[in-house]
Amino acid sequence: MNEAAADRNFKLAEQLYYAADYTSLSFEQYERLFYDPSGEWVNDTYGDVGYTKKAFVLRKATPQEQEKKIALIKARYAPKTGTPIANNLVAINDKLVNQPAPDFTVTTLDGKEVTLSSLKGKVVVLNYWFTQCRACVEEMPQLNAMVSKYKGNKDVVFLALDVVPQTTVEDIQKFQKRVTFDYQIALGGKDAAAAYEAKTFPANYLIDKDGVIRMGWVGANPYSVMDMDKMIPTLLNAKAK
Repeated sequence: MNEAAADRNFKLAEQLYYAADYTSLSFEQYERLFYDPSGEWVNDTYGDVGYTKKAFVLRKATPQEQEKKIALIKARYAPKTGTPIANNLVAINDKLVNQPAPDFTVTTLDGKEVTLSSLKGKVVVLNYWFTQCRACVEEMPQLNAMVSKYKGNKDVVFLALDVVPQTTVEDIQKFQKRVTFDYQIALGGKDAAAAYEAKTFPANYLIDKDGVIRMGWVGANPYSVMDMDKMIPTLLNAKAK
């Protein structure tokens, strides 16, 4: 990235110039880095007199800047009190967290029935989603990274339930040609989602070996996924009662 960004005194209006290597980014790439949950990148803005021409330069944050950046990004994902998503989060925490997870029966893409009760003794990472949910798609790379991390561990199950009754196996197969989603996918999740107070999607839950919900939230939130990832090893090491 442009080393000139480190110089706080740089002003194009004063005709001070720097020769430096730089990488041109698309807006999508810029936004992805700028809002990365690590807070690793911050930007500096440069412009001529009146800022009629601007340049946005990303650079590595200092430790202090990174701390502030993380706080700002977390606030971006925090729903405002009284909104539907905030109320949904309250309901999940009040009614479900630290309570036995409601049982359900769903059908996988290869036609097999799966019940939550049949997974007792395993840690279950549960996701409610649907193919047209943009927020669901946005969090999938982070979810896929978790699946890869625990690949080969038979004590943890990653299960994604589609919540639209009309969704077919063919619909999912078409979706998978565009987007990679490494969870085991099952159809028929609408009733299960209702039992889990999931009214906003995506919705994610972490269930321990005893079938107790240990975490739950709705809406895409990379920090919640990170917290869930940190909790999984603890649940894996715990013995089922």
